[in-house]
Amino acid sequence: IAHCFDFEWTNRNIFYDAYARAQSTFERSPYEAEGLPSPEELALLEPFRDELPPEAFGEAVIQPVSDGSGRDRAMLRRARELMEEAGWNVDGGVFRNANGQSFAIELLVRDQVFVRVFTPFIEMMRAVGFDASIRLVDATQFQSRLTDFDFDMVGMGASFGGTPTRSSLANTFHSSSADVPGSRNYPGTKSAAVDTLIDIAGAAETREEFTVAMLALDRVLRARRDWIPNWNAANHRAAFWDMFGFKEPKPDYGFTVEEMWWLDEEKAKAIGKA
Repeated sequence: IAHCFDFEWTNRNIFYDAYARAQSTFERSPYEAEGLPSPEELALLEPFRDELPPEAFGEAVIQPVSDGSGRDRAMLRRARELMEEAGWNVDGGVFRNANGQSFAIELLVRDQVFVRVFTPFIEMMRAVGFDASIRLVDATQFQSRLTDFDFDMVGMGASFGGTPTRSSLANTFHSSSADVPGSRNYPGTKSAAVDTLIDIAGAAETREEFTVAMLALDRVLRARRDWIPNWNAANHRAAFWDMFGFKEPKPDYGFTVEEMWWLDEEKAKAIGKA
């Protein structure tokens, strides 16, 4: 399914190149895994070698890059190959399993803007062979279905701050939250490796121990592919009159306006806002 999301086309034609592709669960943080795992990370991963995908022990998983055409044949071909390897073959233009059941998948959204954003994704899925659709519901129904995990696929944002807490990680990725209505474990992730790494991170006594556990967790989550990383931005966007002073350096996380800026009398006078 991830091979059907043409971020390069979407970013250029819908976002006007305003975003970057997300790769990590903890994008733009010290916990974003890169390259091969360190010996310390491998020590945490090794007990789960039989459970984990091989990619967890190699280079950190990176999402495919398209040619930006909106219909990259190589990506579509690879998507079909992966489905065929999993036992789904195209019959009448639609993926079907050995029992003749089609692969139907619905993307749930709550705002018309996301219909525009994700329609090309749905069209790519259909081109490959998925019986894909998009459903727009109001905010109340969206929240109700989200709470009850009553969806096939949904797009959600995630942010864990500068030092993710065990509770925030567990609510999103831990087996204990997979079947709890209202949790953020939307894919229903259940993994002994993920659970253990979250517990290790939560019990870490030093920043180094915490970082190693988080890097290993990022590798595992990316290798599992429970989520399709979408996009992110390196900054916050705000329009304001040029009459404020700013504290430097600015924080890496958050945009707490009341702590970052104040009225600059000279600037305000210069634009007639004093």
